[in-house]
Amino acid sequence: MKYAALVIALNKYDNNPDLINALNDGKAMADKFRELKYDVVELFEPDATYAGYSKALHDLIELDYNNRYDAIILYFSGHGFMTNMSDYLAMQDCSKLEEHQGLTAATLSIRLQDFIEKMRSRCVTKVIAILDACRDDLSDYASITRGIRGMGDYLSSKFGSSSAAPRDTFIAYSTTASMSASDGGSAAGHSRYTAALLEEILKPIPIEQVFKNVRKRVHLRDKDQLPWEHTCLTEDFYFNYGQLDPYYGKPYPKDCYECENYTSFDATAQQIQSLLLSKDESDRSKGLIALTNHRQSLNGEDLFVIGRIVMQQAINGSASCKKFVESRRLEGYKKGNENDLANGLLYDLYFDGQNKYTPKTIYDFSLLNSLMQFSRNDYCTSSVKFIRQELDSIQAKPFYRLGNSQFYSVYVELEKTDYTTKDGSAIYYIEEIVFDDEDYRDKIELEPYMLEPREIRVELSRFFQIPQIQLRVSMSDVKHILKNRIPDRLEEILFDVLVSNPVDDIDQLCSSGYSPNDCSILYLEDVQVEDDYMMIEGGCNASFDLYFDDDTLSVSFPGSFSIEMEFEKGKWRNRSHSPFSFDTSNYYN
Repeated sequence: MKYAALVIALNKYDNNPDLINALNDGKAMADKFRELKYDVVELFEPDATYAGYSKALHDLIELDYNNRYDAIILYFSGHGFMTNMSDYLAMQDCSKLEEHQGLTAATLSIRLQDFIEKMRSRCVTKVIAILDACRDDLSDYASITRGIRGMGDYLSSKFGSSSAAPRDTFIAYSTTASMSASDGGSAAGHSRYTAALLEEILKPIPIEQVFKNVRKRVHLRDKDQLPWEHTCLTEDFYFNYGQLDPYYGKPYPKDCYECENYTSFDATAQQIQSLLLSKDESDRSKGLIALTNHRQSLNGEDLFVIGRIVMQQAINGSASCKKFVESRRLEGYKKGNENDLANGLLYDLYFDGQNKYTPKTIYDFSLLNSLMQFSRNDYCTSSVKFIRQELDSIQAKPFYRLGNSQFYSVYVELEKTDYTTKDGSAIYYIEEIVFDDEDYRDKIELEPYMLEPREIRVELSRFFQIPQIQLRVSMSDVKHILKNRIPDRLEEILFDVLVSNPVDDIDQLCSSGYSPNDCSILYLEDVQVEDDYMMIEGGCNASFDLYFDDDTLSVSFPGSFSIEMEFEKGKWRNRSHSPFSFDTSNYYN
């Protein structure tokens, strides 16, 4: 459910006596509505003129257009009056409230009925109005005095004269028709009415009971002030409908998030969890097989918790769990629009067994890259949305969020030293590491003297938990370093070339929908560097995962490559390449 509140409160008036506690009441109610997780539009002095109300109403309507609220609450604290059987809320520039001048004062005041009809015209399901103001009838004489929110001490026999309450509308008045309401009376600097409401509004009880309790509190302290309500609600309404529970509205129950306490009622799920939690790798493999065989019969809660266990074990080094995650065979676990197993896998990356935000550090880069890849698949779209919402709900900001396709730039400032390696290569000192305008040099456990740019890149990827393929590292003096070393992006370039230019030897696999997981360098035969040109020849290895009904087969093909590169705009770039040559005899045999 979604609720919004428009809170209007003012002490100072241009043409009428000032109040003392009205503004304090409004600010306290606005805070209370935010505590209840409502969207709040505030209108306080000095902006609480009639023109200011028009703007605030426009803002409220725009919010409703984007959110389609289930209920909208109006809270007003200030001077109020009645005329022609209608309730009015006096704005700051309202004319003087005096005898027989109700229609004049109404021109710069809010007619309650107009506000309600405006909200009802937008198909708002419920409209709640709370008015901590007097309801004196300006067709009769009374004087305006300080300390009274309206027309002084006039007592009328027109008991109950007021705005009608349309369907699914609730109007709460701090006093009965044609009566005054106290501006003080509370030790906390609030009116009696608002002080009582602040005590009651968080209780998970129906709105009728809330205001019955408020009426008792107020009337106990002031026999002359009797709060009054008009209601035409056709369904129960709660200010606190459960949203203060941190697990309210979550797709899984509390013990799925605090999974240390989770107990499944399904014997099969219990067995799978027990096997996966085993310290024996063979037991974990059996657990994954059982998971595959029974995936359709397991409920969403069990799959979510099992997904969390699998991710825990994969991060902790379980070969079978890591292989399961890297295989990206999660499509078969999708039920409807949700993939509960994938939800659990991703959730455990950021939260521990007590549901505390504790981002995991993945030291295995193939696992990190695999998570990046499968989070981009269509069958994981809902899971990526799920984890982003969970992170947003606690305002967590990890460096990298799964599903992001953007590139992240890191700048490394290097200073050349007087030292060299045994082969005569210069050694550079790392002065600073800048990411998102912040220096992380003292936060990252790096040796101050690094020889290879690739070493720096690996450590930065590990610290920021950003896949290397999306990490762009630029370094001062990098050209001089790379003139004497293999480019740190060489494997990435080879991988890109292989994906975009599949060779005949493995074209059968590529045409069947498979793409290589990795392309790693086995050895280098020849490296020639000349100014901004580099030619490299060597051996490489391309790896694939082949999916079958009940198993995944990882295959790799040794091969050779020859690639020409040139230094351009601070980076080594692929210039041309000879065809890859792979030995696939073992696969086809």
